[in-house]
Amino acid sequence: MLYFLKQPEKEDIPSFKLLTMGENVKRTSRIPPIMTLGGMSKKMAAKSSFIMQRIVPHKDDIILAGAAIIKGKTNKMLGFLGKEETEGLNWLSGKGKGGIVEAIDKETKEMIIYEIKNIKSKMIPKVENGEISFDVKIESEGKLSEDWLVTSDAFDEKFIKRAEKTIEDEVMILVNKAIEKTQKEFKVDVSGFGKILSIKYPKVWEEVKDNWDETFSDVPINVDLKIYIRTFGKKGKK
Repeated sequence: MLYFLKQPEKEDIPSFKLLTMGENVKRTSRIPPIMTLGGMSKKMAAKSSFIMQRIVPHKDDIILAGAAIIKGKTNKMLGFLGKEETEGLNWLSGKGKGGIVEAIDKETKEMIIYEIKNIKSKMIPKVENGEISFDVKIESEGKLSEDWLVTSDAFDEKFIKRAEKTIEDEVMILVNKAIEKTQKEFKVDVSGFGKILSIKYPKVWEEVKDNWDETFSDVPINVDLKIYIRTFGKKGKK
């Protein structure tokens, strides 16, 4: 007869752990969308640059944090993006799946917390006199998940507009960080600008596709961002 003095501790199976971590991507905009093995193979075959989730050790565990950049022409890793830069890319591409944005209200110096319901992004390529540029229109709807502004009325139109502008400014910081890091420092297009250009201007694309990442590094990107606060997590003053 066997006697167990202590029940064996359950160990996390690595594949299950990674699967659970991947599911959390659906609830945050600070991690890149899931990149499957098939998707990665397609990107590499097309010599298209891309990002994928980065796994890092954290205390006695592992976590998803930021992203790794893979250059399409060489299929080699260039470096990493931090959480803020990854979040900015998700706003730029419209692939964010939720989460929050925190910002400080300039009038009251109190925290505003915006809970993301959806993010929509439209990339519009332009070619004028042979020069390529992009306009990006980003819209997001959400709510104030917490209203710490006890001196403000969350139903007052002026407060709503000020809160929307505050969140817009904060998100633009994230977007600009993402553009600066990918376009200027790493000189790669990981947001799909080239694909959009190829659809609207196929002839132009044929001329630039072989050295697109290098061309992209000098292309102007103009971003128009709108935040719409639709509902509130807590009520304002009555």
